[in-house]
Amino acid sequence: MDQLLEEVGRKVHQLTQFSTISETVPYLEKKGLTGMPWQVISEPVTVAKATFQPGDMLVSMADLNTGEAVNIQLINAKGEKRFLPKGQVKGAGCWLESDGEVDRLWISESIGTGLSVHRVAKEPVLVAFSAGNISQCVTAAKLRYPNSVVVIAADNDSDKKTNVGVEVAEAVASEQQVLLSVPPEAGDWNDYFCRHGQGTTLQALMDEVRQPQPMEVTDVARALWRFPYSIGSTGYDYQSRYLIKGQLPADSFGVVYGPSGHFKSFIALALACHVATGQDWNGHRTQRNKVIYVAGEGGTGVPRRIKAWESKSRKGVTVSDLAVISQPVYLTEVGQLEALIDAATDFGGEQGVGLIILDTLARCFAGADENKTADMNQFIAKCDELRRRTGATVLVVHHSGKDAEKGARGSSALRAAADFEFSVKRTEDDQLAAWLACTKMKDDGGASDMAFPLRVVELFTDSDGDPVTSLVVSDEGYVPETQDEVKEPPSKNQTALWEVVRSRQQQGEDTHRSVVRDDLKKMGLNTNNFSRWVTALLNRGSIRLEGDKLIAI
Repeated sequence: MDQLLEEVGRKVHQLTQFSTISETVPYLEKKGLTGMPWQVISEPVTVAKATFQPGDMLVSMADLNTGEAVNIQLINAKGEKRFLPKGQVKGAGCWLESDGEVDRLWISESIGTGLSVHRVAKEPVLVAFSAGNISQCVTAAKLRYPNSVVVIAADNDSDKKTNVGVEVAEAVASEQQVLLSVPPEAGDWNDYFCRHGQGTTLQALMDEVRQPQPMEVTDVARALWRFPYSIGSTGYDYQSRYLIKGQLPADSFGVVYGPSGHFKSFIALALACHVATGQDWNGHRTQRNKVIYVAGEGGTGVPRRIKAWESKSRKGVTVSDLAVISQPVYLTEVGQLEALIDAATDFGGEQGVGLIILDTLARCFAGADENKTADMNQFIAKCDELRRRTGATVLVVHHSGKDAEKGARGSSALRAAADFEFSVKRTEDDQLAAWLACTKMKDDGGASDMAFPLRVVELFTDSDGDPVTSLVVSDEGYVPETQDEVKEPPSKNQTALWEVVRSRQQQGEDTHRSVVRDDLKKMGLNTNNFSRWVTALLNRGSIRLEGDKLIAI
């Protein structure tokens, strides 16, 4: 930890040392804060897939207790914001000081709001940088100025589905016994400043100061909605990014479900380990990305399963790009979504995090009702915000219902929202194996249904001399023989599929799954059951798979 802090400290010192003061800062100009000198960077920097050019804004962040510089927020002309990888966010802030006696001071969520309040009120402001950090900033402000009035300059998110800004401010103000001031119209105080000017903003800022009103707090997320658009067919040739090609798309939302005790968590961990190391999965190319695994049940089970995978696939070498959070994360509760995003920012570094797994939905559902569409939609919305703000694929591990054949448990809204979905269950041949079936793949032909054997790995010997073991999923799947399917003649659709593959082979053309599927569509066939046709032909021995290519035999 000390080494990590030193590394972050060096980066903070380096960027600050070579920064300059500029009279014109693109982001501040955009926010209507002209004529406000500020620190800017002097060399290009890339952090978590965002690029910052010389002249972009640099905001120093200090530990609220020690005053030591612990992080930096960078803001480019487009308004993209990034903290330094592995730098402190919780318990850090930025003081905007003022001259004279301090009778009153303000807390703001963002630097733009903070600078607007500081300009019109000419009083100190402490910038929190996230809704989840406001409470700690209030505590620090009260300690620093014990005789001063503290006011939270809240955001008014009344134009959004949930008024996060007011709810968080009300909750913190009530708990900490401080005041708040909410803009009289939708937006934050910077928005109000841009629309009405300095004098009117000052008057409104003071007029709206009030005591908090008791209310139920349901959310803490900062939702900065922007809606990009394209013209006509722009983007038709875009190739979807993937984590595991044909199996796990990038920047998406998916579900793995199955009955209890049917190895779904083992499958999810296997996917996590392959993505974290870049090792191919069952012959499919894999892009290496950092992974966060939320083990909602905690305990030693997940670390032991990872160790078993390391022993089998890495000769014991630690999977360093896989981080485990050994407790549930309630995405719909105050602060927890922000804390998870902070963890992704810290762990992801410049590369960012590519995959976040929530195991299980029930553990991360915060006592809500899975069967209620409204509750499920709220959870889905938070998963989507997590995906949007981190750029990671969010994979939820879930239980199947009483009838496993009818899909995942609870509201059908979950499946409707998923970009991809897999079911997992034990194979019916009494083998130690998990049957992995692709039940939905929005933008691809779908992965082949296959069984993946598991084997026992001995990890260590406990204090009583007994072996401690875990299971690990094989990297290669197989298709169990199903005698009934072998005896039945191939269907017309199966025959058509085989003939397309054979014809393409004979002409030296591509036989990728998606290409074959497109050919069948052009023939007028409904290809919703394409994966089943492939599985049936694999069972018959009529075709074989080479990665994503179908080979006629």
